[in-house]
Amino acid sequence: MKENQLISILLTKEELYRLWSMCHDSSMYWYNHWRKSTDDINYHLSETGCKLMLEQIQKILTKVEAVYVSTKEQELKDAA
Repeated sequence: MKENQLISILLTKEELYRLWSMCHDSSMYWYNHWRKSTDDINYHLSETGCKLMLEQIQKILTKVEAVYVSTKEQELKDAA
């Protein structure tokens, strides 16, 4: 499979909200590791490795968040 191929998945709204929450949790988890690695030179994870993980998670989170926000906006319109 080529690296740049797109894949789509179908999610219920509940699954989308759960995925969005998990992405945020993961982002905070790696952010905390990154902060610790910048404060402690002997930290068991490297600053560079944590930063790379955080950047990759942020790319995915940005996409998931766009769908999440759009879905929430549509729910508000439908409820009005």
